[in-house]
Amino acid sequence: MFTSVKRLWQNPLTAYYLALVLLILIAWFARGFLSLALFTIIFIYLGNAAIMGIERHTPLHHWLITILVYLLFLGILVAAFAQIIPHR
Repeated sequence: MFTSVKRLWQNPLTAYYLALVLLILIAWFARGFLSLALFTIIFIYLGNAAIMGIERHTPLHHWLITILVYLLFLGILVAAFAQIIPHR
C-alpha cells in the first residue's frame, strides 16, 4: 500500500490536481475580494504596458515614468468619480 501511495504522490498529474484544488479553495475563501483582485491585476497590466511603451520612446528613467503613469491613472480615476458622485 505504501508503494502505491508513494507512486501516486510522485505522479506529476497528482501535483497538477492538488494545485487546482488549492487554487479553487483559495478562490472560494477569497470570493469577496475577487473583483478587487481582478481590478488590481488589470490596473497593473495596463500600467506596465503604458510604462514600457513610453520607455521605448523617451529617454526618461523607469522609476520616473512609473510615477507619472500611475499619477495619471489616479487623476483619471478621481476625475471619473468626481463626475459620477453628485454635487451637493
